[in-house]
Amino acid sequence: SNTITPYNFTETQEEGIAEWIKSKRVLYDVKDKQYKDKALRRKLWETVAAEYDVDCKYLEKNNPL
Repeated sequence: SNTITPYNFTETQEEGIAEWIKSKRVLYDVKDKQYKDKALRRKLWETVAAEYDVDCKYLEKNNPL
């Protein structure tokens, strides 16, 4: 199914995720030379999603940045 379960992060989790994303410029900086590497970006999103036990697609679309 294409339904993505929403998550309620604690403030600490949101801060942790935001800091992690900020440290990975490739996820958001179109000027980053690796930004066009979709496989790399997907792997990074999957890594942080697994760490917080959330759906990767949800985190990509609803990250706290």
